[in-house]
Amino acid sequence: MIDDDDEAGPGPLPPEDRLWRHPSELARAAAGPAAAGPTGRRSRPLVVVGVLSGLAGAAVTVVSLAALGAFTAPTALVERDATGSTGPPTTAVRSAAAIATSVAPAVVEVTATVGDEVRHGSGVVARSDGLVLTSAQLVAGATAVGVTWPSGRREEASLEGRDPMTGLAAITVAGTGYPTATLDITPPRPGDQTITVSARSGSSAPLVVEGTVSATGTHVADGDALLVGLIETDHPVPAGADGGALVDRDGHLRGICVALTDPTGTGPAETGWAVPAEVALRVADDLRRLGRVDRGWLGIAGAPVADAGAVPAGFAVDEVMAGSPAEQAGLAAGDVVLAVDDQRVRSLADVQAALTLTRPGQAVALEVNRADQTLEVEATLVPTPS
Repeated sequence: MIDDDDEAGPGPLPPEDRLWRHPSELARAAAGPAAAGPTGRRSRPLVVVGVLSGLAGAAVTVVSLAALGAFTAPTALVERDATGSTGPPTTAVRSAAAIATSVAPAVVEVTATVGDEVRHGSGVVARSDGLVLTSAQLVAGATAVGVTWPSGRREEASLEGRDPMTGLAAITVAGTGYPTATLDITPPRPGDQTITVSARSGSSAPLVVEGTVSATGTHVADGDALLVGLIETDHPVPAGADGGALVDRDGHLRGICVALTDPTGTGPAETGWAVPAEVALRVADDLRRLGRVDRGWLGIAGAPVADAGAVPAGFAVDEVMAGSPAEQAGLAAGDVVLAVDDQRVRSLADVQAALTLTRPGQAVALEVNRADQTLEVEATLVPTPS
């Protein structure tokens, strides 16, 4: 869990309250009450799922959930293709609906007032005491920030800080006991299926978009900033989903979505980005504690270098800052850094990404090629210069 103090979320709905049952459950139901076992439960509200497909030929499904009162016959789930034709219900759509229902309580709408403009986006509750992660772009220059819960209740929020290296911001609302999402810090792999769960302005129903992980550890230019170590997906961040949750098929939070101001040249038009969950949580805690992210600093500059004979690809050091940890560790211009703590690097962005979760005072191992020989050195990081 994101917060170890949080109570566990509700378990799965009983068969009579779900829109889909496993064949074994149907068999038990057909056998009669004795086979199925006693229920002893009152009828709960059902969830109706409407599916909209807005991209021709795309494998992305947008699911809008609306909680309605109980009724006797569940509405069938249907998909529409680009021509408007309907097809049979699919397991993937039902799965997305169930996942969204479990994650949605921790996803809020975030509004930011910037001059005469009111921006709308999303946020994810990072801690049960009211710490919320959202988009730095969304709240930039805001004079007022608000949070709207799925119930419709709105609260004022305080901006704790923004982090240009991840594109995230942290805000807080008063109170405790807020719902949080289950965290999975295992790095996703290309091909893994993902679901974006975000707020929809003016509606209590979340917006759900299905997609696939394209790559991890991606660095993306966003205006004057460089966002490092991002999860790349094959679907864009929808309007209002900036700051929303990227979850896996188990409903675990894998990242926080970020929308780019100018993605030109960074990837295909149908590309989305998310900050890994572990990094995002660290950013949120640091922003609330310090107003900035307390990362370690190495103190080198240079450029990528390709394989050249005995020298493998890496980051060629052109400059070592005076008094820096790199200088103390004996690095010099002409060295090629191959790895930082066993993480392969080929660019300064790779080095920064490798240091994302480090702290000042922490020692890191550097694999360096010097004069066609590979050696290992250790550098003790210091705070990033202001």
